[in-house]
Amino acid sequence: MKFIERFYVGQRVVTDFTGPAHPMYDIEEGQFRLTEDNVIRKNFVSVVIDSFVENKNLQWVKILTSHGSTGYAPSIWVKSV
Repeated sequence: MKFIERFYVGQRVVTDFTGPAHPMYDIEEGQFRLTEDNVIRKNFVSVVIDSFVENKNLQWVKILTSHGSTGYAPSIWVKSV
């Protein structure tokens, strides 16, 4: 497994935020854009498939949810299992 800051590829994570759901993002040409239909919901179990370190305080984690959705979410929205 490849280590990526505090999250690594293949790591299982669960969502950790208030509210029912948040949109996920895609990164195209260095710009973030909302995904069309992909959202993460509270208590989703996911697997880390990629990440992007924006700065020392923020890492974007690309996850594959147990419902088949993929997208980037800020690392503050997930925690390891």
